[in-house]
Amino acid sequence: MRTNTPSTPDDSHPTVTDGETFLAWAHADLQRLITKLALPYVDDSNPILHLDELRAELWDKVARILDSGRLASCPTRQKAFGYLKVALRNHLFSLIHKNTFWCKRNGWPRAGTRTACRQVGPQVRQNRPV
Repeated sequence: MRTNTPSTPDDSHPTVTDGETFLAWAHADLQRLITKLALPYVDDSNPILHLDELRAELWDKVARILDSGRLASCPTRQKAFGYLKVALRNHLFSLIHKNTFWCKRNGWPRAGTRTACRQVGPQVRQNRPV
């Protein structure tokens, strides 16, 4: 017969508010999440976007989040990992934008500017007569 009493939380899982214990307990899952997030954006031509550099930046972000105590508002493990995933993706996108889409480095125009940057490489016209 089913009872209507609320279930008690499992004592084997630490609270999310304890950063050190949470990190020790969820290290493998965080490592898997960080690698999964960073792999599609690895660029061997840019030394800042190598896999080890991206993973180090994301681990630094995790350390700053745990140190600031921002996971205290996340009552469950699922909420904590959801918060971390969004924060890490936003940080990763800002790193990619900062290190890939700069006008100085590769000729891409910045958002909101009307002047075109210098062209990189030779210009090839598609409709030129042979």
